[in-house]
Amino acid sequence: MSPKYNKFNKGKTKGYFPINKWICDTSKHPVITSTSKCASSTPKALFSQQESQMLIGLSNTLQCSERDAVRIALYEASKSASNAYESAFMYATAMSTEKGHQGRSSSKQWNLPKGEQIAATNAANELGITGAEFVRLSIIWLQQGIRKDEIRSIQNCKIISGDKAAHQWSKENHGKPASEQVASLKKALNEAQQLINYMDEIQADERDARKKESR
Repeated sequence: MSPKYNKFNKGKTKGYFPINKWICDTSKHPVITSTSKCASSTPKALFSQQESQMLIGLSNTLQCSERDAVRIALYEASKSASNAYESAFMYATAMSTEKGHQGRSSSKQWNLPKGEQIAATNAANELGITGAEFVRLSIIWLQQGIRKDEIRSIQNCKIISGDKAAHQWSKENHGKPASEQVASLKKALNEAQQLINYMDEIQADERDARKKESR
C-alpha cells in the first residue's frame, strides 16, 4: 500500500474500521435543497470500468444517489472549471491514454434541472470541450480532489476525514462483535484501495516519463 494512505491504517480503531473513506454531509448543498424539477439531462457520456467505480466512490462519500452525486460534481466543477480542467482533463478527454481511462464502454446519462444543465454546458463551452467530457471531468476531478485531500469542502458542506469517521464508527459500534458482513466489506474495500493505489502509481510513473521526454 502506498505510504500516503498509511495514516488511515494506524492503531486499533482505524485497523478495524471497515469504511476507509471520506464522508460529506451534503444535505444542505444547493443541489440537494433545490426544488427545481429534473426536466433536462446531461449529454450521454462513456465511462471505463474504473471511472464507474470512481462514481460509486463519489456517491458513497457524498452520501447521496448517483444522480445527485453527478449533479453536485457538475455544480462544483462549473464554479471551478479552470481548476477542474487543469487537474483532470488528461483523464476525462475522449482521447485519454491514461491507465484506467481507456476502453470506455458504459454509457450513462442523468436527468437534472434546466439551470444546472445550462451552467454545465456553458462551462464546457468556455473550456472548449464536449459536454460528455465535462461530465467525466467533473466526476473525476471531485472524486480525486476529495481523496487526495485537495478539495476539503464543497458548497454548504464539510468533508469529514477518514480519521474522524473511524472514531465515530468505533464509538457507535463499541463492544459489538465483528460480523461476517463487516469482514466481507473490509476485504472488498481493501481490494478496491489496492486498485486505486496501483492506478495512482501508474499515473505517477507516466507523468514522470512525460517530464523526462520534455526535457
